[in-house]
Amino acid sequence: MASVVAFFVCSRFRVPVLPVMAILAAHGCWRLVAMVGAAIARAGDAGDAEEGVRARAIPSLVAAGACLVAAVALVERVPASIDRSDSKGEWELGVLAYQRGDDAAAVEHHRASIALNPRYSIAHADLAGALRRLGRDDEAEESLRRAIAIDPRNVVAISSLVDLLLSSGRLEEAGALARRAVAVAPVDAAARYDLGRLAFLDAEERKRTGSDPEGVRLRLEEGLRELDRGLALAADEATSFNCAYARGRIERELGRPADAVRSFERALAVRPDPPSSPADAPWWWRCQQDLIDTLTSTGHADEAQRRRADLSRRFPGTSAIR
Repeated sequence: MASVVAFFVCSRFRVPVLPVMAILAAHGCWRLVAMVGAAIARAGDAGDAEEGVRARAIPSLVAAGACLVAAVALVERVPASIDRSDSKGEWELGVLAYQRGDDAAAVEHHRASIALNPRYSIAHADLAGALRRLGRDDEAEESLRRAIAIDPRNVVAISSLVDLLLSSGRLEEAGALARRAVAVAPVDAAARYDLGRLAFLDAEERKRTGSDPEGVRLRLEEGLRELDRGLALAADEATSFNCAYARGRIERELGRPADAVRSFERALAVRPDPPSSPADAPWWWRCQQDLIDTLTSTGHADEAQRRRADLSRRFPGTSAIR
């Protein structure tokens, strides 16, 4: 009984636990054989009067033995769904290479991971991230599409492809993918952020082409609602910052500078220091600049100057703030 409980407690890691369970099962089998032998011996000593009892016990013994053989046949092989290659090890090495800023090495390790297990969707998505940081966007797009083809529910890959498509101006395709991500994972904060910023970019494009101002305003309000959902769902620093900052930009566009200031401050409260990622750090500085500009334009020049001085003290020599 204890071994059964241990097996299900460790159910997420069944393969490593199998050898231990096999030892316990072998001990149980020997105990079963010994108990049956002892029972037969006792029955023989009791004389021919017990012969009928022994005869009736034989079918049960045969059935138990058949069940044991079937169980051994079922567990002797590792399930086919378990990846027994070094694919995940290579992927881990790729993650470590990314963390130390070596994207070229990350690409090599992720490619090695995929060579060992071509169906590993996460490795395809992470390979795309490394390729994109190296400026190889076409290859990154191919990897992301492969990741999604392998696992259509990989919302991280979908979000990454949305970002890539937005960077190349393909708003319509990005919008379809973002809506697909929300359908797959309605409580994914990053997917809500993608819909919010898509609404903002679409409103900007409508404004640029002279669309009806009311239609532009409604699109911006739609973006705010999606960003509010993202903020309510976000559990990580990056998504919380992104949603709050994007919200501030929309509020400023709608002519609500006081609300924009609060959103910018919320974003910077979540992320008080610039991130180490070269891709994310510029947005932190841009948020600081947008906050300072909004404070200045609303008659709070003293507060804006105080923030400039604080940034100069914390980051001497920076030229990111005007």
